[in-house]
Amino acid sequence: MKKTKNQLTPVEYWEWRTTIAEWNKGKEELKNRLLLQTSMEKDIEIARLKTALFKHDTENFKAEVGLLEKEYKSFKVKLEERLEASLDGCVINNNFEVIKLEDSNNKK
Repeated sequence: MKKTKNQLTPVEYWEWRTTIAEWNKGKEELKNRLLLQTSMEKDIEIARLKTALFKHDTENFKAEVGLLEKEYKSFKVKLEERLEASLDGCVINNNFEVIKLEDSNNKK
């Protein structure tokens, strides 16, 4: 086969096609890596937002528990005033009776 000025050799032709194919494959791989990187960045952002939301919810719950503690202490004071006795170290049985527990330090 006679080669002209504007003609590739068979080796050049296959090298040309291989180079283009490798380049296209590289572009696809880069595109996939960039998509994966974006996905990972979004996962990190989602985790950060979930953490911030959980922290906010926990702070709200902490405040709610504080209110429950105040309510308990207030109710306990009312009961102690009505019963004219401290409820510390006591239990209330199924008959609604206040039973004073023995101090574990006094047991032998």
